[in-house]
Amino acid sequence: MPTCNVKNIVIPSEEYHVKMFPMDFEEFAWATGNGAMLPLIERRFRERLPVGADMHRQIMDVFRQYLVVGGMPQHNVSPIEVKSGRKYSTVSLDKYRAKYAAFLDTPFVLHKKDVMTRDGVVYLPLYMTYLLSRRA
Repeated sequence: MPTCNVKNIVIPSEEYHVKMFPMDFEEFAWATGNGAMLPLIERRFRERLPVGADMHRQIMDVFRQYLVVGGMPQHNVSPIEVKSGRKYSTVSLDKYRAKYAAFLDTPFVLHKKDVMTRDGVVYLPLYMTYLLSRRA
């Protein structure tokens, strides 16, 4: 009887168990080749200065990718937009929802008005923000 080829087959006694944790944003940025932005982010955080509109957009794109691909898989991804004026649009939130719909949980808009739900978006008054971390 011919011998079966068992080369490169892992048997249970040869398995190694590794406990893994989700990447934080810094690790994700380095892993995706975006680590060069991190010193700027840290410096601007310490100085409490803006990074500038163009750089902010680039960083937010990387951050959205981080959320969507599961950089924090133990959390549901709920996009949140904050509005302070009387009249406002949710164009950027709508575009984000359209692009990443399969990966998103409930989207929220934080605003000065009372609670309402419209087109799948939950609008919350700013004083309810602290409750977002308590939802199941």
